[in-house]
Amino acid sequence: MFLFCYLSSLNYSSLDIKLRLKGSFKTWIIFCFLFQSSLIITPCRVSRDDIVGQGWIEVFLKQSAQNIKKAPILTVLNGVNKRSSILSHVIEQLKEDGVQVAETCISQRVCFAETNVNKISVIDYNKQATEEIVDFTNEVLNLIKSEA
Repeated sequence: MFLFCYLSSLNYSSLDIKLRLKGSFKTWIIFCFLFQSSLIITPCRVSRDDIVGQGWIEVFLKQSAQNIKKAPILTVLNGVNKRSSILSHVIEQLKEDGVQVAETCISQRVCFAETNVNKISVIDYNKQATEEIVDFTNEVLNLIKSEA
């Protein structure tokens, strides 16, 4: 229903959408959400594949629809071992590449899998996980306020 209303407000016909996106309706949906966002959060693990993928996300978002004001992009490292020496190296490399990296990293914890399987929130289930989620939430809210 939301998509139909949004399509109507833009006065696009389905043929026009296909022509604009060379047949990729899924890409058009992504663009709709990106341009309505206050902040784009991209999760990234400390792995070569995720870091390369993060680079492609940055390129895609920065080059898409050049004339439209885009939301800031915030990369959050998740599934990390905070004692790992590679973590600080990855953060430094991403920042050198111009990627905005969240100060809060989300650790690899069994409680995330447990709460997911049990269909409950990790908040108040695990103290350290709760602290990380609250810290990340506050960081996101402060970033949105500063961009407004």
